[in-house]
Amino acid sequence: MVAMGKLDCNNAVGPLNGPSQWLWGERGARETHLTLRNTLPGIIIHQLTSIMWAAIHHRTFGRDAQDSSIPAQLLGGAASAVTAYVVDYAFTPKRFQPGFAKHLSARGMFATYAAFGVGLALCGVVATLRRRQ
Repeated sequence: MVAMGKLDCNNAVGPLNGPSQWLWGERGARETHLTLRNTLPGIIIHQLTSIMWAAIHHRTFGRDAQDSSIPAQLLGGAASAVTAYVVDYAFTPKRFQPGFAKHLSARGMFATYAAFGVGLALCGVVATLRRRQ
């Protein structure tokens, strides 16, 4: 998300501040500078929600994902990332959305959620490779 912010809108901090709208509303989400008020809560909220989605991914795919093929694990990661995006932006009240979309283009949003899905899948891939050794 940080890298995509830098590439997409030449501002790595803006997307980090997005989740601070949970506390400060629209104004916090649109902040583009590094601030204790917006950036720290944005990072904390983002990390906690990422952990929540990772836990849901693990609960859904669990041990079966660790024993499946790499393409199957990538598919599971993609399914979790798509689910996270749909829930985040279609079913979540606007104030409690991640707020990244205030700074990133559609391409940037796709890249951010795709990277999240790949990260989720890599956990299963690494576990599978360790078991094979």
